[in-house]
Amino acid sequence: MAKAIIPSMMLKVLDRSIQAHGAGGLSEDFPLAAMYAGGRTLRIADGPDEVHIQQIGKLELRRAEGIRTVNEKLKLKSKL
Repeated sequence: MAKAIIPSMMLKVLDRSIQAHGAGGLSEDFPLAAMYAGGRTLRIADGPDEVHIQQIGKLELRRAEGIRTVNEKLKLKSKL
């Protein structure tokens, strides 16, 4: 989950910081532009957020199936 959320949030924070600093935010006077470029590169190099979210969804569906099985077994035991 963190692989999808943290890089996205970092870019949002940096974008707002760059906006607050105006043209200075894009200059070499502040490290914001370099940080933004590095963050964007990280998001691409680590794989698209959609892939991470899809993997999380698959894991949660598998986990839900296991929980459902346990619940069904408990229901059967309670009927006996």
